[in-house]
Order: sequence, then C-alpha cells, then structure tokens
Amino acid sequence: MSPTSTTPRPAARRRTAARRGAGIGLLAAVGAASLLAPSAASAARVTSLQPWKPTNTYLAKDDIDGRAAPQLEPRARVNHVRKGSWVRISCQTTGQMAYGSRIWDKVGDLYVPDQLLKTYTDGPLRGVPRCGAGAPAPTTPAPAPTPQAPATNALWQVAQNAAFGPRPADASRIVEDTPAETGRDGVVMLRLFIPDSQAGGRLLKGDGRGWNSFPSQSVPSRASLFWDTRTGKVSLTVDPTHISDALPGEFWGLEYRGIPGPIPGGVFWPKKYPVPSGLAGGTTRAALPITNYSSESSVRSTDFKARSNNTAAIYGSSRTDTVYVKMSLLNSVTNSIPIGAWSVDTKITIKRNPSGSFKVHTEGNGYPAVEAYYYPKVAGGSTRTLFLRRIHPWAYDRSIKVGFLPRVGTGTVDPGGGIAALDVASDLSCDSRTDGGSDCDRDGMGANPLPNLIAPDSYGTSASDTAG
Repeated sequence: MSPTSTTPRPAARRRTAARRGAGIGLLAAVGAASLLAPSAASAARVTSLQPWKPTNTYLAKDDIDGRAAPQLEPRARVNHVRKGSWVRISCQTTGQMAYGSRIWDKVGDLYVPDQLLKTYTDGPLRGVPRCGAGAPAPTTPAPAPTPQAPATNALWQVAQNAAFGPRPADASRIVEDTPAETGRDGVVMLRLFIPDSQAGGRLLKGDGRGWNSFPSQSVPSRASLFWDTRTGKVSLTVDPTHISDALPGEFWGLEYRGIPGPIPGGVFWPKKYPVPSGLAGGTTRAALPITNYSSESSVRSTDFKARSNNTAAIYGSSRTDTVYVKMSLLNSVTNSIPIGAWSVDTKITIKRNPSGSFKVHTEGNGYPAVEAYYYPKVAGGSTRTLFLRRIHPWAYDRSIKVGFLPRVGTGTVDPGGGIAALDVASDLSCDSRTDGGSDCDRDGMGANPLPNLIAPDSYGTSASDTAG
C-alpha cells in the first residue's frame, strides 16, 4: 500500500464538515435570537415630543389595564403595563373618553388610554399608523381568558398612590388616622389651586389651569387633601413654590400704614418692592414643613408675618362619617422676605351621607379655586364632582387702575389671589348628586352684593364638569 492510502483523510473531512455544520447552526441560532429579541440599542426612549417611529418607547405613568377595544370596560388584562416601564405603540385610534382624551394606544395586543403614557402631546402622534388601517399585527396571540379578581377603578388606584404613595420632591405631607371610617371603598380628593399662571406679585408661578379631575400629583396645585373613606386615613400635601422663569425688576406688594389721629388702626396700601436677592428664575423652593395640631385653636392666621411652618388640625367622626380639616398655609418664598405672605386660612368639612352622597363645606379665605371629587374603588364606578368653587376671572386678577394716584399707576399686585380669596366669598356648601354633579349654596353671606359678583350662581356643577 502507498503511504497516502494510510492517511485518515475521510475522518478529517468528517471533522471539517462537523465544524462547518456547527458554525452554520450557531449562525442560525444567533440570527433567530436577533429576530426574537431586537437589540436594546434599536429602542429609542422618547423624552420629548417627536414623530412616531416603530422603535420608539414611551414611559408608563401608572399601572395600566389592557382592553381588547378602545373603551374603559371590560378589561382584558389587569396591569397589562406596569408604571415606570417603557413600551412601544404600534398604532393609535379613537374610542371612549378616558382621563380627558379619546385617543387610545395599542401596546402589544391590547389597547391602553393614551393619557397614561407619556407621549408629550394631548393629540395623536405625528406619523403613527391608525389601528385597523394597516397597523402592525400583534406579535403574540391573546391568551385565553382566565378568572380574575374583581377589577378596581384605575382612578381610585391613582388617587391612593397620590395620597399615600411616595411624597413628591420638595413637597411637605402629613397623614392622620381618623375614626371617619365609612366602610365604603373610595377616595375623596380636594385640591386648592390658582387658575392664573402668575402669583405673588409676579414673583411666583400660579398653577395656570382649570378644573381637572385626574387625581395625580402631576396636576399642579397649591395643596391636596385626600380621604380614604374605608380606613379613615387623611393626607395633606403642600406643594413646593415655583419661582417665575423671568423675574420682574420690581414687584407689587402691600404695606401696612397706620392712620394718623386718635383712632388706632391702619390699612394695607399697594407698594412696589425690589426683587429680593437670592431668587433665581425658574427654580423651586421646598414647601414649608406641616405641623399637625390636635386642636383647631392652635391653627392661627399670621398674615404678613414670617413663619417657619404650615399648620393644620385634622380629625374625624365615625358617628357622622365626617372629616374636618383646618389649615393655615404659606408659600416658602414671599414668607421669607420682609413683606411676609398672606396666609391661606381655610376650614374644610367633608361628610358622607347615608344615601352615599357627599356634602363639602368651606369657610375662611382660600385660594381662588377649590375642587373636590370622589373615586369609588369598584371598577366601572364613575368619578363624582363634589365641589367646584367657581370664580369670575376678574375676581382673582388684582389689577390696580387708579389714574389719580400717579405713584401707584397700573400694576399687578397678585394675579393669583385678589378678592376671590376673601372670607366673604369663601363660605360655601355643596351637595353631590347621583348624576355626578352637585348643588351649592352660599353660607353666611346674607345680602352682601360682593359675593354675588365674585361667586356667581354657576357654583352648581354637572357631570360634564368632571374632566379638566
């Protein structure tokens, strides 16, 4: 035999073929994996308004249930999207009104309300396909229905998180256990806000909004009060103070001037003040801490005097299913400078009637606008409007137009407050109705014509007032 006949060439060829086969199998596996799990680099997290792309991902602002159709009920899957997750929108469509919008997004194989994803627009995304018109098909089939625990109202869950979840940055909060346990699962939310975009003599930002029934802390407010009607827990949160983006050269405030003569007394007179040093436009100053007192008598007004805290007294009654809150609140900017601040001194009573309706009563002075809503826990339960303190726009615009006083001229003292915050316009009671609206009456105002101008007869609300 020749030497070449003894060389194990067939075996070598087999090993080479085996290696080639393994390489081909490995490449095929990698290729399949890349199709099933797209690269993380291909998913773009959207942090500002931009046109839709198939690879864009959007932040979920809350836990979101999925629906098979663009409507609130029924729910196909509870917690289809978890709060804080980034998800892709395959298409958008219109459907039932949800949280102030009719736009619905398709995430995976189910629809979710557009308002609960951070798309940076209240309208449809530019370039997004319309569901049902050539939209990408779901990547996975819908699972077979499985028995689910009774679903909860999504807004009730949002309200619970806003009231008793993580405290917002720079805000102050107290939580009080009261005996006001009605045995009914629900949350009442009452918020005080400034409709104007300016406040504090233009040094500060107002809330710049109208009525808004969405119970998230992301809705700008001065202070928020929540009552869990089953447990009796009550939380009070005071938001931080936001300084205007562009500070004025000087701002209007009030100065106390004594009246000469034998009769003691004085008046608050408009005066221009220089902008205090140390303020930076567009910044935020943390809210003053809240001191919770056991007695209402300890909660006192300190108008135009510096104070280091907000004060409150929170208590309740199990016999009458009522929560009582007295508060005296200050912003943390004008309170720290010589002019002081006009404290917001308000007493709030919220009562649940045996019929299931509510009565809300306010007295004392307050922010120009107050709103209160009720969120039942049961899925399908509708939000009820309990209280809207309606104010004529001019009533919270403190414009000074005094031609015969050239030193005063025309200027804005405080577009966030004005006569709308006076005690005489703040004594009000509202009873909720089963249709979602409320009926309101002025209390203790008598024949005084001023409240009739500041607080018109449109205090009563309808079910359509629940959306912001």
